[in-house]
Amino acid sequence: MIQRIQTIWLLLAAMSVSIAYFFPFGTENLIDQYGQAESSLLAQKNSILSTLLLIIAIESIVTIFAFKNRKIQKWLSLSIAVQCIFCIAYMVYIIQFEKSNANFQFGIAAPLLALLFSFLAYIGINKDDKLVKNLDRLR
Repeated sequence: MIQRIQTIWLLLAAMSVSIAYFFPFGTENLIDQYGQAESSLLAQKNSILSTLLLIIAIESIVTIFAFKNRKIQKWLSLSIAVQCIFCIAYMVYIIQFEKSNANFQFGIAAPLLALLFSFLAYIGINKDDKLVKNLDRLR
């Protein structure tokens, strides 16, 4: 399980999603009676986004332990990638349309990294699948 590279990629995907949960994905510039202030946009404050990030992290860990069934592991890694795309799109939606004067921050890059890591895990799972099929053919 740990000797396969997709395990590392999936673990990195889970860690990067966890980073997205704790770091702000944007800042909103607020103007009040005392002047200008900034408010951080955190995933913790948004129930939809925090639930989506939690699902992605749990699914990444579950995918690591589904190593005996590569077909399920491939589908789960693609599911993680699709969920990361939805997460990124929702973060961009919040920054662009819900908040009037907001800017992007580091936290929005973490789901992008999770997307990259899930695709790399999918490639690793595919390589393992081809290797096993070639070995079965040689028997």
